[in-house]
Amino acid sequence: SSFSGPSPAAGKPFVDVLMIDDMENVAKKFRSMMPKHIKVNNVLDGQSALQACKERIYRTIVVDMEIPDVNSVALTQQLRVLQPTAAFIALHMKNAENPGKDAQEAGFDGWLIKPFDDGQVNDFLSQYYDAQDLVTLEDNVMALRRTIDSFG
Repeated sequence: SSFSGPSPAAGKPFVDVLMIDDMENVAKKFRSMMPKHIKVNNVLDGQSALQACKERIYRTIVVDMEIPDVNSVALTQQLRVLQPTAAFIALHMKNAENPGKDAQEAGFDGWLIKPFDDGQVNDFLSQYYDAQDLVTLEDNVMALRRTIDSFG
């Protein structure tokens, strides 16, 4: 049925990134590489991920492909129902053979490799958080960044 009433998302807090990884330090590292205005939530398991996705709206959801006792692909399919507008990013270890192909076949929108490096973090930002989206309430911060960038 095509229900065209007010979206159920109305009134839920919006968060830029949800990082689902059983190791806290992975999210910590990722957060440290994000610009200050990008808000990153993280959860350690599937249940918490489902709960978080019921309570908030996320723009991107990064799913670690190796979480103990979690089928990351099945979890992602469940989360997609709750977050139809989010981009889902598969998170692979450095030694993954073909992360891009795996991510695509599993229905992800993109992928990241951990440990993270600046290059892929910048690609992630430019792909999902382009300049127009970054003009948020933090106007003075934006103006500052833009000024610095223009000297680059």
